[in-house]
Amino acid sequence: ILLSTNNITIAPSTPIHIAAPNVYYRCDCPNGFELAQNGHTCVDIDECTIRKGGCSDYCFNSQGGDIK
Repeated sequence: ILLSTNNITIAPSTPIHIAAPNVYYRCDCPNGFELAQNGHTCVDIDECTIRKGGCSDYCFNSQGGDIK
């Protein structure tokens, strides 16, 4: 899966660098991904383990989301 913004195509595992002049900079990840502990790559969030909600639905994790 590749994401495209402003004619720039990136893989979801590539963090997006956000900068505010003379203030700070940080890395951020696309929806469905979170910054890895190394602070340099994005990893998929397994929504099936987070949002069970007590339901007996079947949930299959997919890159960047889930399928219920």
